[in-house]
Parts: sequence; structure tokens; C-alpha cells
Amino acid sequence: MQQAEGICNKLYGKRWTQIGWKDYMAVLARALEVATKHHIPKEWNFTGWSSLVKLARHEAGISAMTACAMGNFQCDVTYCQMNYCHNERFRAKFGNFSWSYPDV
Repeated sequence: MQQAEGICNKLYGKRWTQIGWKDYMAVLARALEVATKHHIPKEWNFTGWSSLVKLARHEAGISAMTACAMGNFQCDVTYCQMNYCHNERFRAKFGNFSWSYPDV
């Protein structure tokens, strides 16, 4: 747990300690809105692919900080590394979304 909290602190400072269920549920609600209405709300200031990637990384950051707060961040990273990170099919399809953190 200490190692995982150290990684969370390194990545997010102490912001992750302030993230809660409400923040995570907001991420899910925004994703559901896009999935069901098939459009991106104007208030997201979507201007193309780069802004979509920026938005996706923001939402992923909130989800990762939630994992830090819930204590399952390291498990999620390990699961991802074992099942997706080294899978060429997933790397080809989603590799352009990834960003790497040393020591994770």
C-alpha cells in the first residue's frame, strides 16, 4: 500500500486524497451521455482529435485518482500490464491513447 500511495502522490500530488465517489460518478455520467446521445456537449469545447484525447486523459486521470483513493490503483495497473499493455492487438488499436509513467 505504501508503494501504491507513493506512486499516486508522485502522479497526482495530494489531489487523489480529495477524490470521492461523486467525482467518479460524474465521469461515468459524462461517458454515458456521450454513449447514449452520440454527441459531445458544447461545454466540453471539443475542437478535434487532440481535444478529445485531452478530455479522455482528464477523465482517465479522475478514474485513476479514484483507484488511488479506493486502494486498488496498483492492482489495476498490474492487471492492465498483464492483460493489455503487452498485447499487440490492444497496442495497435489503443496505443495512441497511452502515456507511460516510470515506476508504474
